[in-house]
Amino acid sequence: MSSDLYVGIDLGTTRTKAVLWSRQFSSFNVIKFNEKEYLPSVIDTTNPSNIIVGVDSSKEGMIYDIKRIIGKNSKSEGIELEKERFGERLIFNKEGNPQIKLNSSSSETLQPEEISAIILNKVKKTIIEQTQTDKFKVIVTVPATFTDQQKDATLCAAQLGGLDVIQILPEPTAAAYAYGVDQNNGNFFAFDFGGGTLDTTILKKTGNSLKVISAGGDQHLGGIDIDKNLFELVLNKIKNEDINLYNNLNITQSDDSKTKTRKINKRNKLRKEIEKAKIELSSSNDVIINLSKVQDCEEEEGIEFEITQKEFELINKNLFDKCKKVIDETLKKARMSVKEINKVFLVGGSSHIPAIESLIEEKFGKKIAESKLDRNIVVAKGACMYCYSKGTKVDGSIIPNLSDITLYPIYIKSLDDQDQEFMAQVVKENSTIPLTRSFEAEAVGGNAIVEIYEGTHQLGKFVIDNVQQPIITMELSIENDYLLHVIARLNNQTIKKAYNATRKQNTNSEIEIRKAHLQKYFK
Repeated sequence: MSSDLYVGIDLGTTRTKAVLWSRQFSSFNVIKFNEKEYLPSVIDTTNPSNIIVGVDSSKEGMIYDIKRIIGKNSKSEGIELEKERFGERLIFNKEGNPQIKLNSSSSETLQPEEISAIILNKVKKTIIEQTQTDKFKVIVTVPATFTDQQKDATLCAAQLGGLDVIQILPEPTAAAYAYGVDQNNGNFFAFDFGGGTLDTTILKKTGNSLKVISAGGDQHLGGIDIDKNLFELVLNKIKNEDINLYNNLNITQSDDSKTKTRKINKRNKLRKEIEKAKIELSSSNDVIINLSKVQDCEEEEGIEFEITQKEFELINKNLFDKCKKVIDETLKKARMSVKEINKVFLVGGSSHIPAIESLIEEKFGKKIAESKLDRNIVVAKGACMYCYSKGTKVDGSIIPNLSDITLYPIYIKSLDDQDQEFMAQVVKENSTIPLTRSFEAEAVGGNAIVEIYEGTHQLGKFVIDNVQQPIITMELSIENDYLLHVIARLNNQTIKKAYNATRKQNTNSEIEIRKAHLQKYFK
């Protein structure tokens, strides 16, 4: 596994960041994308034969926020919100898996992990350009709240993107490494508020051991939700000030395709101005939004609106209250009080919002860790640190040994000896990983049928056929790669890798086939 380069990638909902460690210089370096320390997690498919990656486009054809549907299906929690966001471009195949139409007039589609793969391949090519080598190991981060299938789809995206990925790693855990949890013993609370998700994790550091005690979050709570509220506020101000401009932004059912496209382009321009205003409000009590770019006129001719910090906090109060609820739930799961937390790590661009910093200080007191670290880069840097330690097997010399947990309980559903369905919990919520659990399954008519559930979500249904004995042993394990594995045993011999076999997208042959298909999109 020896390599001279190790990379941590934070595949964000809105922005992707990468940090590289070089053996030659023994230092961590942020990868630059057109002089910026991030790559917008956006692909512009206006022209499907020439997809543009990472451009802050304002065109109808751009695809963004794909992280919110990766690894999900038509029955997943929160998918209705995404149907509203993506509109008619989001379709589902007969298995219920999501696909995105490249544009409204195209029949071509891409799966969420393929879109993420295009973004990650751009990261790969940028690293190669800057280092002149394609020999590097990678760790990609995921939200702490991701399900097994979301983690697996992210791993698949990294493989499709041509990355030599060691494993995936929860984002708050990666951030804790970058903050230097190896320096002191204690209990640490990581609050990761990014563009698309909120993740919280409590970690306990004792000696050379780092143990995740509890984790929580909300996959539909991030900077883009704050932007949405701000967008509605500005749209209402426009309605009261200039009804013609409002009508040019407000999409109606009677709009024809050309009109709808024009309005979408204007709305996207407005979104860009709103995001700038939100960032400015992190360091100012008020901000002036000039709409000249939306109106396609000179700046001095553009309509202007003032947004105050008070207005901003009022329209987002429900989101900030959700943040408080997630914090309380994470503490409750850990059976810890606020007094037991030694330091709080703030992570992600949205954690800069004054109202967020205030609610953290109100909850925890003066426990926010002081650091010169860029909160936008901290996850990628921590992943890079872990990648180096794992890749060189220098366990503990840079970071402490990690012991993580399962966020969701695992259940199995099968038949008993009376041919009656039953459901049993085999892994409790907050169980320490790595772990292995064994359970028995009845073979009825020579076949054993087992369904695996993560929480309420079915991961798969497995049939072990041609079984000569009435009972077989199933072995479920979650390794340090954070992925679930299930095998069937008979007389202590493995007879089928049940769960891995269903991950068809991650088999080497399938990866190569899909990679070949994606080559035309890799620029």
